[in-house]
Amino acid sequence: MKFLFVIQARTGSKRIPNKVLKQITDKPLLQIVIDRIKLRNPTIPMIVCTSDLTADNPIAELCSDLKIECFRGSHLNVASRFYEICKSNNFDAFVRICADSPMIDGALVKSMINHWNPDLDLLTNKSPRTYPKGQSIEFVNRDTFLKSYQYFESDEDFEHVTHYFHRNLDYFRYENIRNTEDQSKISLAIDEPVDLLRFESFAKQYGPEWVELSFDKILGIYPKI
Repeated sequence: MKFLFVIQARTGSKRIPNKVLKQITDKPLLQIVIDRIKLRNPTIPMIVCTSDLTADNPIAELCSDLKIECFRGSHLNVASRFYEICKSNNFDAFVRICADSPMIDGALVKSMINHWNPDLDLLTNKSPRTYPKGQSIEFVNRDTFLKSYQYFESDEDFEHVTHYFHRNLDYFRYENIRNTEDQSKISLAIDEPVDLLRFESFAKQYGPEWVELSFDKILGIYPKI
């Protein structure tokens, strides 16, 4: 099976402008996400998916520095970027991850890779969500996405990429991975300025070795910050 990691990244966050490029200790947030995923999945190719706006040029420049492929496309139609990536790359399923999730657990990603069935259209852990926010991982069958894109119609479909599948689950072969306990009320994502300050404090306090921690070990520490 061939997989492709696609990391969504943009500088246009209203609550935290340029948040994916914010330096946490010595690395931009986006680089931390990349490192966390590659730590447990070093051989799977990766593309950072951003817009063609001038404001997102620094994302492309960072990808160039890190030798990570960067795809640029429509600002508002995020799904069209994934469509173009699917058309121009040979893989069985893409793994969609957001760049505001620096505590994403690469081991959790790997476990879902091992769970993937080629007969599935969608493998997710957020329908319903039982993992903390910031641990959202979705696998989408490439052929299914290419065939389904023509039916996308709402703004949410085009902006949130997998929204169409979630509102039409009865028509797709999907599986939802559940956590051993419901941690859906917990957030390990960077949504608000206070989240960024908290994460920065955490990273400074625990040093570079925190990057190797699983999300459940982080949960034993992070709420106390």
